[in-house]
Amino acid sequence: MGRALLVDRQALEVAQGDDKAVGREENLRVANNTDVRPLLVQVRIEQGAEINLLGSYRSSSYPARIAAERQGELEDAVSWG
Repeated sequence: MGRALLVDRQALEVAQGDDKAVGREENLRVANNTDVRPLLVQVRIEQGAEINLLGSYRSSSYPARIAAERQGELEDAVSWG
């Protein structure tokens, strides 16, 4: 989502109108190669959300709780191998 917001829509539209495939590709590549992690950190700070999502997940009780809840769910599962 963050990278999609970085696409230069006006330049993309011009390249599409001129039928310039290389220009369209370069426009999308620049947006795709942009590191959006600093932007995401800023948004999380502004929203009061956790910055380190994986660390927060690992330090929570959720993984152990969900593992306990799912205990035995796959006992009768079939393996296709």
